[in-house]
Amino acid sequence: MKLADIPLHRVTVPELHAYGLSRGWQIARERSTYKIWTDGAQEFMVPSTVINEEAYAEALQSLVLKVSRLEQRGPDDVALELLSVGSDRVNLSLSSRSLYPGTVKLRDGVALIEGALEFYRAAVETKTGVAPGRRGRKGGAVDSFLDGLVLGPSEPSSYSVWILCRVIDFSSDLLVKGKVDEFSRQVTRKMYDDLSFVRLVVAEFIEGKQADFEAAAERLVEAGIRPFLCESLAEIGASEIFDCLNLRVEWSSLAVDETLPSKPIEFVSTYVPYLKHITKVMKKRLHVQSIKLFGNVERLNKREGQQKGKVALRVSLPRECEGLLVSFVLFGKSYHDAVVAHDQGLLVCATGELDRSAETGKMRVESFEVVKGVGPAA
Repeated sequence: MKLADIPLHRVTVPELHAYGLSRGWQIARERSTYKIWTDGAQEFMVPSTVINEEAYAEALQSLVLKVSRLEQRGPDDVALELLSVGSDRVNLSLSSRSLYPGTVKLRDGVALIEGALEFYRAAVETKTGVAPGRRGRKGGAVDSFLDGLVLGPSEPSSYSVWILCRVIDFSSDLLVKGKVDEFSRQVTRKMYDDLSFVRLVVAEFIEGKQADFEAAAERLVEAGIRPFLCESLAEIGASEIFDCLNLRVEWSSLAVDETLPSKPIEFVSTYVPYLKHITKVMKKRLHVQSIKLFGNVERLNKREGQQKGKVALRVSLPRECEGLLVSFVLFGKSYHDAVVAHDQGLLVCATGELDRSAETGKMRVESFEVVKGVGPAA
């Protein structure tokens, strides 16, 4: 990625101020539109106001190039550091035997992005104590957190993505440090710890230190790890040309904590079949099942022209699931059918894997249809 392609104009003045402080720079002198910062040996001109967006972006590019030369780092790396100064950064790098360097199959790239979202979803649901797919106040908090995650620019010559999780609120008057969002950091830490433990269990199983799949699955379940986390890892590595997935976290320098882990986590291709089997055993142990549910669409996200959305189904059949509120995401025609069913009170049928608690559930839908010949629900 070229430096010109990175949206440096989005970096706010408070973020620039915090960036200088995080590097130990001091303000040497000030002018009306900029400040001269120094590290004791070099001086850096840093804008202190935005009068013209184009000129502001050019000034930031000059700053990035100077830091890049002095530290012998790539300009894109320095720019990303500046762009995400108030965020913890998670990097997922996918290696495969693809035809072109730095590329992967489109399907594998999609699996990587979906897997990243699933990693975070599992972590935030666990931290908030929310049953998978639950709605309401806590469920809304999960969605709000996930909506706040940002996909950063990729590194050149590799297929990798950055996920930026903001941990500093720069709307605060405390420009030196800002206000630290401890919950966001704890979610990222939880995700890291869970993935690290999954890797440990699978590696020990391969090395013969774990007795069987049942014992491996039990360790993961007891640690509070959900089967969809393992399943997402297996799906990322499902391609026949997959080599490895590498995850590392760069914690924001504005909220330093020496206890945070920095060691990369690597999942290699030999782990994939074990992950698949362990996932099946975990689902069986947690009573995650493939099932056909009948009921009515109680609520959905409905906007004009929308091609996908979240749907909540109030189950009437089978009897053992009666009254359960199950949420899932639908796309295209299935989503359109759900809108019609909701508006007209029609009975629907959803088939897929159900992960449930006492009152709510989350489903990965395999098929969805309006039940033919049935009028509006009573």
